[in-house]
Amino acid sequence: MTKPVKLDSTAEREAAEAYAWYEAREAGLGKRFFQHLARTLEQVGHFPEASQPMPGDHAASVRAARIKRFPYRVVFVDLPDHIRVVAVAHQSRLPGYWSQRLSE
Repeated sequence: MTKPVKLDSTAEREAAEAYAWYEAREAGLGKRFFQHLARTLEQVGHFPEASQPMPGDHAASVRAARIKRFPYRVVFVDLPDHIRVVAVAHQSRLPGYWSQRLSE
């Protein structure tokens, strides 16, 4: 069963910033980023347990899926009725920078 995938506003903003950065580097690269992000979100909705659990003190339901061809991960919580995306995180960011969003 596929779960709906819902992005928090901060995750949406991170995705938009990444799109703008890539598009400024090369026309069409931002669009390719969004295409790969969309594929990753679709896979997460179908198979959330296939993504790796995030290490740390938070619940085991926090996982991350790598966006192919881009140095980003989709950080999400697998809830009973939907997938909550809390971050579209660049891999060079401080690990767990998004953890305070879990309580929002």
